Amino acid sequence: MAPNNTGALEAPLLAEEGGSAAGSDAGSSAGGSGGKGKGPPMNRNVRLTIVLAALSGLADSLWSNTVLSAYLFLLCKDRNAPVGQAEAVSGLSTLFTALPVGYLADKYSRSGVIAFGGVSYFLAMALTLFAILYTEHEAHAFLTICVALALWGLGGGIISGPVQALYADSVPQGDRSKSYTYMFAAWLLPSCVGPLISVAMFARLGDHWDLKMLRPVFVVGIALELPVAITMFLFRDKDALERAEHDNQEPAGADAAEDLREEIRWGPLRHRMIPYIMFCGDILISLGSGMTVKYFPLYFKNAVGLTPAQVQVVFALVPLFMVAMAVLAQKVSVTFGRVQCILVFRVLGITLLGTMVYLAEVLHVESWHSMVPLYLVRTSLMNSAYPLTESILMDNVPRDRRARWKSLESVLQFGWCGSALVGGWIADNYKSNGHDGYAQTFAVTAIMQFTGCLIYCLLLPLVPKEEKGKGDGEAAPLLGPAAADDD
Repeated sequence: MAPNNTGALEAPLLAEEGGSAAGSDAGSSAGGSGGKGKGPPMNRNVRLTIVLAALSGLADSLWSNTVLSAYLFLLCKDRNAPVGQAEAVSGLSTLFTALPVGYLADKYSRSGVIAFGGVSYFLAMALTLFAILYTEHEAHAFLTICVALALWGLGGGIISGPVQALYADSVPQGDRSKSYTYMFAAWLLPSCVGPLISVAMFARLGDHWDLKMLRPVFVVGIALELPVAITMFLFRDKDALERAEHDNQEPAGADAAEDLREEIRWGPLRHRMIPYIMFCGDILISLGSGMTVKYFPLYFKNAVGLTPAQVQVVFALVPLFMVAMAVLAQKVSVTFGRVQCILVFRVLGITLLGTMVYLAEVLHVESWHSMVPLYLVRTSLMNSAYPLTESILMDNVPRDRRARWKSLESVLQFGWCGSALVGGWIADNYKSNGHDGYAQTFAVTAIMQFTGCLIYCLLLPLVPKEEKGKGDGEAAPLLGPAAADDD
């Protein structure tokens, strides 16, 4: 939700789940555990997170990927490096604020910190609109946008940290991979709408790559962030599930949980190392992603030759592919295991990225009918496992430290944004055979992401194939005792 989040069509900072599906599955799940018929309404925090995901997906998809990258590229005289510099500012902001924010959320109030994120969004909206509407000097406009991106980074870190920690507190163990898939869908499906709105606007205003054409689309996208900011004031800590009902980490079961951790070991590896292994693997994957994500729109513009409307059509299709692949991944993981599914899907995605490099650098083929399908399938495969990784992490992190662990993802975001600087430098300085240097960044990305997958292999003996619910391994409902007084 906010800029990372969207480049997050590669490293989603948002935990993901879907609206109507969430309601229907929650009802059936409640029926299975509490009798036939419809169950009580979903937990308030679950509903709000899904709404926040949908609103953010709509707003971000309109401006924070294609339009933002193209606007900065054109504003700075057709240079890629400033795009990476602006992303680095956002990442640095999140990096320096994430751990304090996570600590405050764990120690005092998750909902209070989330509301502060809403304030950050309001300020970021005002500065962004000022930069694109009232700042005429190019250097001043770029500087103002960077300040605004720092505020977007702060708010985005709160969404990826305390919001998702509160969401995990509100979903029982055993149902997390499914519930994160719902939230993923809730974020992605509206993400199809933003590019389509921009397509209609480009068709009316003029389908050209210039600041005048991009500015109205930018403004509409920022305006759509207003409901996102308002929603961040509505969360309540008291609506999280009671600790004893939530998972196996309640005080009374601490000894049993510790015994379980000690049983699951493989050589020098221990169960408690799971979050650390995931973090190390995700660092490499995020660094690789950051080198390319913000440059795919520019690649389609400069190398493939697509118009603004055509690029937006591509990004309108991406969420549909990602939702379908995420649902498939969740279903496959039930049979083959979550880690196994993550590895297979990611290796397939990396292979397709390597295919794009081969076509561009060896065969010199960069037509839309070869590159666009490869990009769509590759991106959906790489991101489809996100709900599974989130469910594994939240199953293996103590409840009272979840916000801090989620905030550590901001370190990944900084790496993601910092590597965007390197990607822009490569694209500007390593052009060959008359082509832009984007393919070289794709190759480095593939190598780094494959190395991250190798680290994830260490999880294979530590994470059970079957996702267990509380106590008996049955999936717990998406509903909790706190849902009764959520009005």
